[in-house]
Amino acid sequence: MKMKILALAAVAAGLVAADSSVKGTMGQPLLTCGAGRAFLVAPDGRVAWNKSGCGNIHRVWKHGEWVYYSNGDLRRIDIVSGKDELVYKPCEKEGVFGFEVLKNGNVVVAENGTGFIAELKAGTWEPVVRFKGDPTAPDGTVPGGVHHRYRMIRKTNKGTYLVCCSSANFVREYDRTGKLVWEQKIPAKLTFGCLRRANGNTLVSHLDAVSEYSPDHRVVWQFKCTDAPELKLANLCGIWEQKNGNLVVGTYANGVEDGSRTTAFEVTRGKKIVWSYAAAGKRFSMMTAFPVAPSQWPVACLSVPPSDEAKMEDIVGARLAAAPRKPRKVLMVARAFGYCHNDAMAYGRRAFEIAAGKTGAFALDFTEDVSVLGDAAALARYDAVVINNATMISVKRFPSIETALVAYVKGGKGLCLIHAAVDSFYDSPVVADMNGGLFWGHPWMAGGTWRFKNEEPSHPLMAMFEGKVTFTSSDEIYMHASPPYSRDKDRVLISLDLSDRATAAAADRWAKTRGADKLRADRDFAVSWTRRYGAGRVFYTSFGHDKRAFIDKPRLLHMLAGLQYCLGDLDCPDTP
Repeated sequence: MKMKILALAAVAAGLVAADSSVKGTMGQPLLTCGAGRAFLVAPDGRVAWNKSGCGNIHRVWKHGEWVYYSNGDLRRIDIVSGKDELVYKPCEKEGVFGFEVLKNGNVVVAENGTGFIAELKAGTWEPVVRFKGDPTAPDGTVPGGVHHRYRMIRKTNKGTYLVCCSSANFVREYDRTGKLVWEQKIPAKLTFGCLRRANGNTLVSHLDAVSEYSPDHRVVWQFKCTDAPELKLANLCGIWEQKNGNLVVGTYANGVEDGSRTTAFEVTRGKKIVWSYAAAGKRFSMMTAFPVAPSQWPVACLSVPPSDEAKMEDIVGARLAAAPRKPRKVLMVARAFGYCHNDAMAYGRRAFEIAAGKTGAFALDFTEDVSVLGDAAALARYDAVVINNATMISVKRFPSIETALVAYVKGGKGLCLIHAAVDSFYDSPVVADMNGGLFWGHPWMAGGTWRFKNEEPSHPLMAMFEGKVTFTSSDEIYMHASPPYSRDKDRVLISLDLSDRATAAAADRWAKTRGADKLRADRDFAVSWTRRYGAGRVFYTSFGHDKRAFIDKPRLLHMLAGLQYCLGDLDCPDTP
């Protein structure tokens, strides 16, 4: 089987030169486009995902698992699989450049070739609204021709449609019948982006500035290229408003070979630059910029800095808890269909890679292709599978998992489950039962410090806790539903210690805010367990919500010992 392995540091080698840089703190990845490509810039400036060959691309938008992009046609690509499909193809040349994907999955488009504005129904892509707008200047002309009829379009909270009439230099607002309800003349060339703010004002990008207009046509705020001369700005295009009012702005063709000109940046209402990104490359463009929370990107886009890799190496040392009885092969799977534990995915992968490389206890392959869990022939090549924080896997979507993975474990192989691996398989009691637990909320949030009970201090998988009967740590800890969780099936190694005031108080708050029926009545909150499943072995730990677990000696060694148990190299009691 050919694995789909994402080498984060080398995904887009050559796409951005080594002297590309971020100044300031970006804070979250940036999905952007220009010069024939869509790509994701990680907060440290690396290109973590790239789709080349997109043609004359003007806008990108992430919705669910898809990145939508416009290049005359409207297309979308699956972030992980790379599947690329046509969404909408206008019948005219110079079709669609401006679009917006709505929360319900519908797509609003402005058709350059036809002059129509449309809202397309999610899935069928049939128009539910379609009317002809007016892209012309007051004299009835379109100075730039068909190519410059329209640029970006947004639907407002009132259900109207804001569209940039590019070379006519107007922003026009229409209701769903096509009636013009407001327009704003822009005293500049090439009106590109617009959006309606919560206060009713309208933000417009028009190359030399971003201006905010009141409903009565007054300029109430403006950021000009000359307001930040150190950035060497030009051609301001895409705009995105953050929740705090900051603007993320992309540029067209502002890149130069030496990387001295800014291609995207974030600016406050007080016109202070939060961060700037400079991409080296002649006429390099980042025409639209779409900030993405790491938790909303389905695969790891963050990197592990050398300082944390050094911590992992020190923790792992030269050997693990047990010597391998024979050469071992392990497959790690990490992909989110729900919340993405982005840094835990990146750190988990790197920690296990370091353990494999330094100790020789196992060889590690990595994939983001969840379908491998339903491929019996592929699984047969491995002694154990690690599912690291893969969320919302559904057997309805991947039906063969229920047979292939279950048979794999039952037949004598190992399954190592980290943190959100049990935030999956809600539609499969069989897989959930094999795992021994199923996510049912997390009263103990990642920001808190909780006390844990070491239920078996002498157990081989607990040696790293050095005989401590209780210990504290900061992590997000799950509560599990019954069924499938049961001490009649799981051998519990670690549980929450409710004699600790803060730990108990978190459970009480959960019951008070969510309802008493949303908290386990027996207050049995297991954190780690082993269990036999047929001839196979299963290990689960709730540790591993974020990167801290993978640079913390007891928790990382606990996970690695759990894997060695799953491999059959570390003998230990596993009966309930």
